[in-house]
Amino acid sequence: MNWYKVAQFEDQEVQEDYSLYPEKEYARSIGLDPDNLMHMGQGDNGEAFDAGNGRVIKITRSDSEVEIAKQLIGKSGAHATIYDVKQVGNSFVIYQEMLNMDSSIEYNYYRLEGLLNQQDLPIQYLGHLDEDELSMEDKLVYNELSDFITGIENINREYRYLGIEASDIQPDNMGYDAQGNLKAFDLDNKGGMW
Repeated sequence: MNWYKVAQFEDQEVQEDYSLYPEKEYARSIGLDPDNLMHMGQGDNGEAFDAGNGRVIKITRSDSEVEIAKQLIGKSGAHATIYDVKQVGNSFVIYQEMLNMDSSIEYNYYRLEGLLNQQDLPIQYLGHLDEDELSMEDKLVYNELSDFITGIENINREYRYLGIEASDIQPDNMGYDAQGNLKAFDLDNKGGMW
């Protein structure tokens, strides 16, 4: 069924077909006003909309992201909570928790990456970082980042648990929940396991 919004412009009716906008069709289906959605941005596989209720309506073209999101519905962890995954027309919608994308994430991520680069380690192998090989100054940085490092380790552990080998851990795909926990979103397997 297609839903329409009718607007009046100088004695001329214009109809907006929400079926052309999966985010609006989904919002309407869960009782939200489609016109209140705010575009947040887009990435490699889709775009995200602020639903205005502490949640995000995400449109994705990634089959592996959809499959992973289906596994995570209602489960807590080091990822944005997933509330629903639905196909709307030719698109997939993931309804998920809104995370705060704080600027400290990028700053801390690149500080941590600097430490990892000294030992030729990618972020996925953070657990292999040898603290004994760090200079005194770098040990101070490492200690300052302890909470952030714990958050990244939790995300890495979750990716491994899900069988994701080629994760997309980067500052643009992380945020803090309302309790201050670092979490990932855009969980996708770049290695094509799905």
